[in-house]
Amino acid sequence: VIVNLPKKKGTWSDGHKPISFDAPILVAEGSAAQRRLVADIAEFRALFPAALSYTKIVPVDEVVTLTLFYREDDHLQRLMLNDAQIAEIDRLWDELHFVSESPLKRVDVFDQLWQFATQDADPSAFEPLREPILKAAAAFKDTQTTADAVQRQAVVDFAAKAWRRPLTDKEIASLLNFPPRLMLARVLTSHAFLYRGEQAR
Repeated sequence: VIVNLPKKKGTWSDGHKPISFDAPILVAEGSAAQRRLVADIAEFRALFPAALSYTKIVPVDEVVTLTLFYREDDHLQRLMLNDAQIAEIDRLWDELHFVSESPLKRVDVFDQLWQFATQDADPSAFEPLREPILKAAAAFKDTQTTADAVQRQAVVDFAAKAWRRPLTDKEIASLLNFPPRLMLARVLTSHAFLYRGEQAR
């Protein structure tokens, strides 16, 4: 039987007193209670590790790190989210990686890490990381190329709303000379967006 030595107010429905973090627990050696307690503690440790690498999503504690965004929501998904919510959080992470261009930045960071390791150690331990990082960057560039036309058209459609009128062919051609991000900046800094012009009648 599990015995809680300090007297606590309140009991469970089975008559046992609640277990507290600051109270010792006594069980008989080899008993069912001991096995159940050990199993429960192991499950708790699996869910809540003793320490995490970083307390922030974006690690800032190291000079060079391969991890731009640190994701650790396995337990959140398994314990609390349904399939639709899991799909939504996965989509948001994909958008974050796309906007941040993290696969491309990892290539640069890997080179820095390699050069840093060659100063006083053997960098060969990092060599297995090179090919996956380069492949991920190549795949990301393909994704960017595929998305480019869609993004450009989305900015042109947005410009018509921002400028409160249809765009001329000349204006569209001028916008398309810029990358999508600069297209958006051009739309939002244009006098057609900042000021509402009155047409003479």
